[in-house]
Amino acid sequence: MRWRNQIIMNKVLVIIPGFRGSSDEVQFIAAEKKLLPFGVETVRMDWPYWNVDMNRYSMSETLEAAKRRIAELIKKGNEVVIMGESLGGVIATILASQFNLTGLILVVTPYGFMRNDNMEDRQAKWKAQGYVEFVSRSRGIVTRVPYSFAEDALKYNGLDYIDKVTAPVAFIVSPDDKSVPIASTRQLFDATKSLKEWVEFAGMEHTYRYQSEYLEKVVNQVVEFTKKYFRE
Repeated sequence: MRWRNQIIMNKVLVIIPGFRGSSDEVQFIAAEKKLLPFGVETVRMDWPYWNVDMNRYSMSETLEAAKRRIAELIKKGNEVVIMGESLGGVIATILASQFNLTGLILVVTPYGFMRNDNMEDRQAKWKAQGYVEFVSRSRGIVTRVPYSFAEDALKYNGLDYIDKVTAPVAFIVSPDDKSVPIASTRQLFDATKSLKEWVEFAGMEHTYRYQSEYLEKVVNQVVEFTKKYFRE
């Protein structure tokens, strides 16, 4: 697990990227820079073992590493808000159900991995081949993700945890997200029992970081929710 920052303040935003995501993505760096003047420190994390040991790359490994870090932050007296993006939002939801957090922000987050209506065929092909290849859009790097990742990820369903979250929850979504249907996130929203807010950006894609208009909108919204939750 790589952690980008030393914690020197008592208000901390922990950012968990999505499947195949990176802590260096522009939206996370932008949120960090905008929050610093308000006394909020940001911890951007990477999923362990990506392109290092793909047989160990999993939601379980990431969940356990994040759990240890958040426990450490809280033990030291920090208030913690978690932002989870895409599948990282499922991990963030699980963590929010286990810790007394200040807030939870879910960006383009499904309730689980490969649970869309059209995923059964893709899952079967992945299982039959034993791996699936992904090409990095920004770096052109080809990575083979073993089917063991899917087997592990399918064990987790955000709907099993969201009703146990006591912190306020913000949902940032798009009706035009082709990777995470808005109906999937809506199920999480409907099952949330704590204070909740829903922000919808029509026209935004799942990889909104490549859309300058929506990149700014999402970052600003994350910053505003983070500030609001720490004030409360």
